[in-house]
Amino acid sequence: KFESMVFHERQDGSLCAQHALNSALQGAYFTAVDLAEIAQALDEQERSHFPVDSPEFLQLMEQSNNYDDSGFFSVQVIGQALASWNLTLVNWNSPEVPYARSRPQEQQCFICNYEHHWFTFRNIDGQWYNLDSMQSGPVPVSSTLLQLTLIQLEADQYTIFLVQGVFPEHQFGSGLTTPTWQQPARAGPAMVDDDDDLQRAIAMSLGGGAATAAVPAPAP
Repeated sequence: KFESMVFHERQDGSLCAQHALNSALQGAYFTAVDLAEIAQALDEQERSHFPVDSPEFLQLMEQSNNYDDSGFFSVQVIGQALASWNLTLVNWNSPEVPYARSRPQEQQCFICNYEHHWFTFRNIDGQWYNLDSMQSGPVPVSSTLLQLTLIQLEADQYTIFLVQGVFPEHQFGSGLTTPTWQQPARAGPAMVDDDDDLQRAIAMSLGGGAATAAVPAPAP
């Protein structure tokens, strides 16, 4: 029996980047104010590369590349926030992670993005969870379903990042929910039990071939 608690934040406005970060770290470590401060520091660094009277400087003064009033934060902000915990955000298509790509189920965390929506898959004590803030709570995901979902997300033009490093211990407190053990209603992957089919799908993904696993993508 799984005894631990799982941290999950429900969607608040457009603060999905904050929710994805805290789900990855398994605790309420970052607020919107914290992320805005990181974004402002990044903006200042970007402006420092241009003369104060240049069009580029003036444009950056008018509009940030790292956050907006809706609560959206850029991948640079997320990466900087994770770096403060000595964690690294690596693009899943990077040549730096060929071993991880062949064994996604052995990793600890993925943060995904599609059309400004961020969400997290997290391995907690050997059990994977979809911690999308648009859901009512954590959704358990099998290793097989995780691998097929990542393949389908790539095919659907989602951006996937692997989070590497030593994660903080679970923080128990507000926002924690017990695991939701209902099997999500998913056609196709939930019924896949042929390891050969799975390995072929993974090989197609690694080789750049088209994957056709019918995995509904999380709602953006």
